[in-house]
Amino acid sequence: MTWFPWQKLTPRERTAVIHAGRGLCGKESARELGISHLTLRRHLQHALRKLGAHTKTHAVIMAQMRSEITLGEFLRNNGVTAP
Repeated sequence: MTWFPWQKLTPRERTAVIHAGRGLCGKESARELGISHLTLRRHLQHALRKLGAHTKTHAVIMAQMRSEITLGEFLRNNGVTAP
């Protein structure tokens, strides 16, 4: 498995990436975390920079590679059903 700097993320940055993988909009994720959507966006921006990811999707794929988010969970939360 390819290493990437997941360890450099703060707990909030990790949580922001994991929530992004759940498929919720920023405001829904922020509400669940008890923070403003602007704070959530800032956590995601910091996480993207630290991971070297260009998009939120890229960061979520990296989290999946670390087994922080399972593919099945990601697909279910984004409305994809298995055949």
